[in-house]
Amino acid sequence: MENPFKAILFFLEKRTGFITRHHNILEFLKSFIPSKIPATLQRFYQLRKRELQRLTHIVDKGARSGVLKIKDPQTEAILHGESTESKLFVFDR
Repeated sequence: MENPFKAILFFLEKRTGFITRHHNILEFLKSFIPSKIPATLQRFYQLRKRELQRLTHIVDKGARSGVLKIKDPQTEAILHGESTESKLFVFDR
């Protein structure tokens, strides 16, 4: 996707669906130190890492093209990802 805004929106829509389906597991994962996550939950942790990499790539590509005015794409990606999860958790209650 060439338009970073559309790519971010698409990504966040997919992430929202994932979080909605698996929010209990995701909240449970927050109680672990990454190196101590049980083997049965490692897949979810790895998925979160890949999501961050994808979002960082989208934001970085938008910044390099000049469409997005961002100095630190990785920090921006973390903020988007975490805020999406936090908003869903708050509004789901």
